[in-house]
Amino acid sequence: MGYAEAQYTVDEAAKTNGIPPKNITTFRAAGGDGVVNLTFTPPSDTVIDDQTICSVGGILIIRKEGSAPTSMKDGEVVAKLDVTNMNNYISDPLVDDDVVNEHTYYYGFFTMSDHGVYNYNQNCVATATPSEVPPTFYKFAYHQDFTELDPDATITYLNWGDKITSSSTPMHTNGDTGTVTAGDFEQFYVLQQNKPYMVKTNFQADYPLDPTDYTKKLDGTASDVSNTSYSGLGAYAWIPRFYMKEVYAADGNSRDVYFSNEQEDSDFQPVGFMDYSIGAMKGAWIPMYYPGSDGKSFAGRTGDGGANSKTCDQQKTLVDLNGANARFLGGSIMNAYRDLCY
Repeated sequence: MGYAEAQYTVDEAAKTNGIPPKNITTFRAAGGDGVVNLTFTPPSDTVIDDQTICSVGGILIIRKEGSAPTSMKDGEVVAKLDVTNMNNYISDPLVDDDVVNEHTYYYGFFTMSDHGVYNYNQNCVATATPSEVPPTFYKFAYHQDFTELDPDATITYLNWGDKITSSSTPMHTNGDTGTVTAGDFEQFYVLQQNKPYMVKTNFQADYPLDPTDYTKKLDGTASDVSNTSYSGLGAYAWIPRFYMKEVYAADGNSRDVYFSNEQEDSDFQPVGFMDYSIGAMKGAWIPMYYPGSDGKSFAGRTGDGGANSKTCDQQKTLVDLNGANARFLGGSIMNAYRDLCY
């Protein structure tokens, strides 16, 4: 487990006087097989009348078995994090692998100012019980017969990878009800990481939504999925990066398509996930709803002059409202998603 060390130790911080930072905003612990995945976002700086009163400097995470930590010294230190290295921990969890299956652990999140002053709030606690779960799998392949028009026959799985075989059950979506059954793909890493979030204007996750009820956060409180006054970009789904390779038959009547989380060889490419100024991105945020006239993605905005009533050029103008990192959802990334759905 890697993390950045904060500039103050627990003992040093306890001796420092000053204004503590706000509580951590979003935090969650999720148990896996021999691990606990921690997702969280740091709080914002404390600003009064346009003056910064307290800047967030880091977060100390304390783990305790059986009961919640009552202080920064009541348990084991999992990580002392510098705030500049925490932005990805909402979509890319911090992994605690120093745990035992079927044991219950409590994690206390104590924020620290840039002057080493800690927030002693004991309510920022998440709990998890790691246990053996079906292992995530990371690659599969299929053969597509272009001459076969029957949707149930045009795709056959190839024996490549460690989970999906020619006899595997496909994922299925009921077109009438929208009900999805994962088949043998439930543990495929793209599905495991494809979660809904509210997203900030800097394209960092603000907090996850309840995947079964977007109107709620994971803790059951109301979300901002329909709140057009929300200061961020709105509701987006995270799609982790994947690499793919296509091999066409000489007669053009079929192809083999391979998917992996790694670049297996030079023929595997992160189609749709390449930003040539920075390289292959970790993933992409996909708007969950048609953007409105401000370019933001919220539920229930189909009638406010948004993207669904615009030409392609007008839609591109809405995309650009979200900043330099926004891209029009089309071309290679749409082809990659289509092929993944096949």
